[in-house]
Amino acid sequence: MEQQSLDRSQVSTLATDALVISIVIPCYNQARFLADAIESILAQTYQRYEIIVVDDGSTDHTATVARAYPQVKYLYQENQGLSAARNTGYRNSRGMYLVFLDADSDGWTSLPSHNPEHPEG
Repeated sequence: MEQQSLDRSQVSTLATDALVISIVIPCYNQARFLADAIESILAQTYQRYEIIVVDDGSTDHTATVARAYPQVKYLYQENQGLSAARNTGYRNSRGMYLVFLDADSDGWTSLPSHNPEHPEG
């Protein structure tokens, strides 16, 4: 099988169009913090990401908060714990890189910024 290589302009185009980061937010009864977590991501200048909220059987209004954001992929599962929620997010992610953000964290301070010398980031 012959290996093909891409020139620098092709790599840049592919990287620019590609979804780079999948951000998974596992959530169990953390609706009161979820909007802040989502807003911290949306406030970033870097935009090649997807946000996945995995509702791990919450009994609060997690679903309402997550669904208020059209940019968020909302997934529900019966309560199975943090590891299972993260695995569900992983299985439904499309990005080249995967990161986790706890719903009750202080939020995201900085996603990578685009560097023309490194189009993948």
